[in-house]
Amino acid sequence: MKYGYLIETHLSFIGECKDLNVAQTFFDKALNDEMPYKIDLQVSYVKSFLRNIWNQTHNFNHIYKIWYKSSLHYGRNVNHGISSSLNDTFFDLFFENYANDKVQGFQRLQELIQTYNNIKNIDEPFFNIILAKCTIWHDRKILEYIDQAYESYDIPKTIVAYRILLKSMGSVDDATNEEILKRWIDLIGKSDEIGQRFIANADWAALRDATVTWTQSKRDNNTP
Repeated sequence: MKYGYLIETHLSFIGECKDLNVAQTFFDKALNDEMPYKIDLQVSYVKSFLRNIWNQTHNFNHIYKIWYKSSLHYGRNVNHGISSSLNDTFFDLFFENYANDKVQGFQRLQELIQTYNNIKNIDEPFFNIILAKCTIWHDRKILEYIDQAYESYDIPKTIVAYRILLKSMGSVDDATNEEILKRWIDLIGKSDEIGQRFIANADWAALRDATVTWTQSKRDNNTP
């Protein structure tokens, strides 16, 4: 490749340069096609850029702008693996930023969901990522909101979503046995629907996290 070394160097400035102004310049030039070489904006470098911003500034608005511009750049037809990888890092930082501000965080989350849907059609991994990470808020109503969002956006849930929904019950401080049992039955029902002839390790792990792990966590927290 004629410009292979230059392209690799350009990407390194985005993901590895600790001077955020320099990294931002190279990021913008890649997005705006301002270089004599065509740059495939590899998601791993964007994720590193996001983490560098967070580690140095904790400026979530800056992180949001990079995520938004990157999502627009990748477009509607991007491979799910790329968008999921970017979203996984973005929501790591989102929930870290709003860990202690559930009210404002949930409001912002609803706005983000709508924003993302305007960029590209929401897929199941998008909600799976949010569902797995929003447990930091320990809020049943938020979990139920995300659960209902699959249907609201016409997204059929795979068995992965059912596992996360069961597992997430371990984060609800006052979860009842009946609620956990219902999630377990829903998971087994989905397993039967897709022709799974045995209970997979991942299913048992979800049940463990909804029950045993939660109990141990509460016991540890109450230990003097």
